[in-house]
Parts: sequence; structure tokens; C-alpha cells
Amino acid sequence: MTDQTKIKFLDRDPPRFSKEDAEQIAGDLFDLSGEFSSLRSERDQNFRIKPQNGVGYVLKISNSEEDAGVIDLQCKALVYIE
Repeated sequence: MTDQTKIKFLDRDPPRFSKEDAEQIAGDLFDLSGEFSSLRSERDQNFRIKPQNGVGYVLKISNSEEDAGVIDLQCKALVYIE
């Protein structure tokens, strides 16, 4: 495997969804609404969601070029931290 192959996702731009897109996705898929704010990320796009009830959530939109195993590991790490 060449260095180019190992890091191919780094030459891809992270997802670029608008705040309105994120609100629509969170509402449609998870029935979540609230105050949305963008979080920094180098490869993905993340939004903090603060619903009225005070419980906080993060909507993580993974980079389509990321390896599925890496995405799975990230999700499992987030569940562990929770």
C-alpha cells in the first residue's frame, strides 16, 4: 500500500451540509430538533444539538471517503464515552 492509498481521504473535502440540511437530517432520521451549532472537524462534519429538554446530542456526518471500519470505530468510541 502506498502512502497515497493510506491517506486518500485527506485529499477530500469534508461534507458541506448547511445548518438547515443538518436540522432536516436530524429531524427526519432521529426526530431531533433544537438549537444547532457547527463543531470543528478535519474530515467529517459535526453539529451540536441542544433540544428544549436540555439533553445534548451530536450529529456526525462522516466523510464518504472514510473507511467503513474507521467510521465504526469512531461510533463505538462515542458510545463508550457516553
